[in-house]
Amino acid sequence: MALVRAAYRPAKRADREVGRRLLHHGEWGPLIWIDSGAGAPGDDPAKGSPDLLALPVNLPFRGVVGKVEMDVSAVIVDFQQWGGGWWRPRSARWEGYFGKDMISATQRPPAGIPFTVEWTVDIEALRAPGAQLPPDPTDPEALADGDLLPPPIRRDPAKGGHDYADVATELAAIGIGRGGDAMENANPWFFRIPGIAVGLMRYNPVEGFSVGGAARRDFGWWRSELTVRAATGSLGLPDMELALQHDHPRRTTRFSVYRTLRRGPLGIGAREGEPGYYAGSADSAAFHWSHGAAIRFTPGGGRRAFFSLNLFAERDDSTATGGERTRVGGEVEWKPWRGAFGEGSGGVGANVNVRGSVGGHSHVKAMVEGAVVVPLAWRFSLGAKAGAARVWGDPLPQDLWTIATNGSWVRGHKDEVETQRTRMGRVDLQRSFGIWRLSVYADLASVEDADYCAVGAGLVLMDGLFRLDVARGVDCGREGGSEAGWRLHPRAFAFF
Repeated sequence: MALVRAAYRPAKRADREVGRRLLHHGEWGPLIWIDSGAGAPGDDPAKGSPDLLALPVNLPFRGVVGKVEMDVSAVIVDFQQWGGGWWRPRSARWEGYFGKDMISATQRPPAGIPFTVEWTVDIEALRAPGAQLPPDPTDPEALADGDLLPPPIRRDPAKGGHDYADVATELAAIGIGRGGDAMENANPWFFRIPGIAVGLMRYNPVEGFSVGGAARRDFGWWRSELTVRAATGSLGLPDMELALQHDHPRRTTRFSVYRTLRRGPLGIGAREGEPGYYAGSADSAAFHWSHGAAIRFTPGGGRRAFFSLNLFAERDDSTATGGERTRVGGEVEWKPWRGAFGEGSGGVGANVNVRGSVGGHSHVKAMVEGAVVVPLAWRFSLGAKAGAARVWGDPLPQDLWTIATNGSWVRGHKDEVETQRTRMGRVDLQRSFGIWRLSVYADLASVEDADYCAVGAGLVLMDGLFRLDVARGVDCGREGGSEAGWRLHPRAFAFF
């Protein structure tokens, strides 16, 4: 049996064709689809999209849902020789990823979820046994429309080699080639309209009530986005960020220049300093403006969570005291993993993070974690995790490691603990029930002068896509300053 394999990458990103509606032909209900040219499911191509009365409803819905990032990085098609010389597709495989879209270098991008879609066809099952093809067909269209060949895979009518009008239209729709119908072109602009972009609204004592908007332009391999939040409580420069992103199947580069409001002490950074949607007047002294530039390198597509290199230079100005902190620094994060998390699968991996800065209170902080998952009988699996972290130099309190708050090191405690040095360990026994897992676990974390322990149970969805834990802090060893008790810990992308 002879096989020919062809591999290619689609010229247009899949997320350029993702649509979102809440009100559709008079019916309420969330609808997210990939537009293949015929509009949304249920649309009449002769009548176009729904009337303008649905627009005020669908625009806010698009802002709440956000823009989905999705791309097909490779399409691999195998052709098999059939009927004494004719080549027909035997199988096809689409490889890609999807996730929440974010064009910014100031924060770690959300994890992408890789996917693979495989399709196979039994060519002999499409024809009656013994059927033969003419050895030298002279009319390609007649042959394609007849019953000698299997049904065409394309939904459009087959075309002979002399008719290229539809090819020109397809090339025009992805921005290359000449000719074709310009109405097929994908719109390169994406707007988040102020007052409708719910995710860009917030209130705090520095800005008052702020309303934000964004404009994005797609240049093919490059994308840019400008985000501005206009404040009602002051007349100064608004919170703004201009970001540029270069996409490649193997790597992604993000660059940002920004003036942004952050909550917390100077130098806390974008990850921990997100102001949130609401902050009362009692918190007015806990804000500062951060001005700077950052560049971040990650692997492309669904592997972007496995490695990240970030470089930045910024100056922070307090809104209450007039103090400032200027620093230049970087962060490297590496998360190798071999194996799988699925039922009956084992794996081993690590998490290495090193970050630091020079300027105001120069320091370096590092963390190393290792993890292993061992499959057991009766759909059980046992996981273990251990790690250590430390800070060197002249750190401020906000530069130290913190434990006992978000559950990443130890669960079941009320107050955060700041430390220059810590060690942790965790064991987790899980039982699989389809896409859900039931987990029971125990945590241990030690700092300079105290030990913290916890036991609990939780639910794990889709191998750690979402996890909800109920933990009970218990006394063990040296008593610490964080109160032990019952705590609820929701987390995302956390298998343990």
